[in-house]
Parts: sequence; structure tokens; C-alpha cells
Amino acid sequence: MSNFPGNSYRDQPTVQPEDLHDVAMNEDVLGQDGGGGVPVGRSAYDEKTATRKIWYRSPIVWLSSALCLVVLGIVGTVVVLTSGGSGESSSVGVSLPGPDLDSETTTTNRNEFGQVLASRYNDKGMDFAPVTIPGSFQARAVEYVVGSELYAQLSDDQNVERYAATVFYLAANRQPHLLADTVTSWTRTNGWVTNENLCIWEGIECNAEDRVVGIILPENELSGSLPLELALFDQFVKFDLSSNLIYMDEDNHELWTLLPNLRELVMDDNYFISETGIPQEFSGLESIEKISLSFNLLQGSFDSDVFASMSTLVHFEAESNYIQGPLPDSMLTLQDLTYIYLRRNSLSMPLSDILLPGNLPALFAIWLDGNDITGAIPATIGGFTSIASFSITDAGLTGPIPTEMGLLTDLQRLWMYNNNLNGEIPEEAASGWTKLEVFEVYGNDFIGDMPPAICSAVQNADYAFATLTADCDEITCDPETCCTECY
Repeated sequence: MSNFPGNSYRDQPTVQPEDLHDVAMNEDVLGQDGGGGVPVGRSAYDEKTATRKIWYRSPIVWLSSALCLVVLGIVGTVVVLTSGGSGESSSVGVSLPGPDLDSETTTTNRNEFGQVLASRYNDKGMDFAPVTIPGSFQARAVEYVVGSELYAQLSDDQNVERYAATVFYLAANRQPHLLADTVTSWTRTNGWVTNENLCIWEGIECNAEDRVVGIILPENELSGSLPLELALFDQFVKFDLSSNLIYMDEDNHELWTLLPNLRELVMDDNYFISETGIPQEFSGLESIEKISLSFNLLQGSFDSDVFASMSTLVHFEAESNYIQGPLPDSMLTLQDLTYIYLRRNSLSMPLSDILLPGNLPALFAIWLDGNDITGAIPATIGGFTSIASFSITDAGLTGPIPTEMGLLTDLQRLWMYNNNLNGEIPEEAASGWTKLEVFEVYGNDFIGDMPPAICSAVQNADYAFATLTADCDEITCDPETCCTECY
């Protein structure tokens, strides 16, 4: 099997629960989930996303939820602010530990830290006003930091990062919103808001200098919205907050303009909302390499200017959303874009517009299943010799497989079932696919014989889930010696 481009880079599109029995986990080669996992039908996650969509578009839900949140917010704020750090007796928000220091020392620390913090906010162009509002997440986080016995032992940078982490803890913990009015505390909170080193707080990743570089908290019941204070992590490069209840809409997307060093953004299965495919504010992600936003509420058409600003993008995943229109030229001309996973959206464009000469020179895997991808497979596909995983099923492809497709000599997995392809599968193409492991083409109008080269490649593949499927009443494919399943 051919290796992934860059052995240190793990390509893994979102794996659904029902796929797990098929997953062959492998860090360095094209595994079932990495760069070519089997495209499947809509899962429980899709149903969940569809439900969200209905709620999101319902004015009644918006109004009733807003009213509930006002009531919950008032009650929750009163309870939390009067709890004195003794526990969490409200369904909204969380408490913080009380101060370790006496009031005089805390006041001195507060005055000193306030100046440091004001300078950092000014450097980022952020509004300092929330810090001055009693009871705000920011004001509470300041009190926690300056009242800690660790304050004098830490550098300004370390105290600022403890502050930013604490604001995040408050803003994304037991905070209901319009699409999730019942929320719980985080599942895992080891180390959080304690006097332990920030770098051992659950999900916090640090570099050798004990500076925060990432937050990894998937499936942890995070709620609320991400605060701007995350931009105070000067060396921050990675998020993985997938499968939570985080709400992000146009009022929250300013954050992305403040994270020019961010390289990985993984927020699959949240309430991430955009009316322009992905937020226009993503143009601030100047160093981004991986974006994964499957199972969210992305809608509308892509803004071409956004991709023009993301020249470092390698992995783009936004499956099971509501994105419309074509893929913009600014995306298709990215030099490093290697993995494209956009199954089950409402995209529409001819395949020939994607596979233009000069486009996507690093393309390794492309999945566009369940979109309106139309027209014939162009002869220009022969120029995309780095493709190893190609999946366009349940779409509108027509015509024959061009012989030029045989130039994809690294092709390992090919799914094109449920289209309108026809003619014979050319021997000239099949002879070039010596690494083929998966070949699924049922639900088309192919005729003739399955080329022996395809039978041999799949039968001899060193891959537990090698598959060859076809309409055996239309194309000759012996299930004993060639096809693994006939339709």
C-alpha cells in the first residue's frame, strides 16, 4: 500500500458508529477510515443533523428557546454567583474555587494583572470591557487567577493562559443555547481550575516551554460558545472539540480572525452555523492545515475569497451539511490540498470543472458522494496521478470510464456506484490499477466482462475489506473468482 503524504499526518474523515466494524486503523497507510473509508448512507448522525436543521429554521423554537434561556440565565447567574464556590446547585454555569490568598494580596495581584491583561487585549484588538463587568466570565476568571497561591510563582504569559483557560471553562460548561436548552457538566474535568500545572488539565496540550498549543476535548459535553479569550494563547495551533454541543454563529466567528497560527480545527458534530459554506472569518486562519466540520449547520455557497486566504490547507472535511453550489476555483487551485471530504451536501457542478489541468496537484482522496456531481468523467483525470481514493456515488456521472483513468497507478479505492455510467470497463484502464483494493460500480449501466486485472488486484489485495461489486446480470463478474458481491 502507498503511504499517506507525510507519515506524521493522520488523515481520518469522520467515522460513524455503524462503520466501526469496518475500520482498519493504521497510522501510516491508507486505512479503511483514512483517505478512503467506505462511504455509507446517512447515519444516526445525519438524522441528528436533520433535526437540528429543522429546529434552527423554526421561528417558534427561536422565540421559545430565547425566553427559556433568559429565565435560566437569570436564575443560573444568581445561584452561581451566590454559591461561593461551594458547588453547582444550578442547571446553568459552574462555580470556581475561592481565593487562596488574603484580600490585600489579592487586590495587589488584581491591579498588576489588570495592566498585563489590558495590554494583551489591546495587542489582539479585543474589547476589554467584559473584564470590568462584575460576574462576567472574564471578571470571574480574573478573580480566580489573582487569588491563587500560584500567581506569584508564574510568569505573565502563564497567568494569562490560566486566565484564558478559565474563561473557556466558564463559557463552554453548562451553558444552554437556542439549540440545546438542557446541558450538563463536562464529562472529564481532571485538573481544571485547580492549582495543578495548566499543562496537566484534561485536554490541554503544551509545548516544551509549558505554553498551551492545543485543546483536545472531544465528546465532553461542552456547550455554550467559544470565547475570544482563546486568542490569548499565543502559541495555539490545534482544536479538537468534536461531538459536543458548542454553538457558533455569526456573532461568535470573530474568534477565527484572531488565530493566525491555528493549524487544526476539528469541530465535527456541534452546532457550527454559517450561511456562506464556511465563515468568511476563516480568512484569518492563515496557517490552517486541517478543517473538519462534518455534521454541523453549514449552509449556502462557499465564499471564494476565504479559500484564497488559506494557502496552507491540506485537509478539508465538511460532510453531512447543507452546502450548495460549486467548489470555488480558489479551493480547486490550492497547491497542498490533499484530502477533500464533502459527502452528503447539496453541491452541484460538472466533474470536469473539478478535474481541470493544474487543479489540486496534491490530491490524494476526494469524496463527493450524494451531491449533484454531473457529466462524464473527463480524460483530464489521467493527470491526477496522486489520487489513491476516489468516491463519487449517488450522483449524476454519465458516460464511460475513460482509458486515461488507468494512469492513476496509485489508485487503491474507487467507489462510483449508483450513477449513470455505461459502456465496457476498459482493459487499458484496469491494467494500471495494480494496487486496487476496492472497486464498487453497481447501479450503473456497464456491460461486457469485468477486466481480469481488476479481479486479480482485488483478490490479491492485502486488505481485510477488499471489495469488488457490480451488477452481475449486466456485466460478467464471477462471484467465486472475481466479484465479492453481485447486485
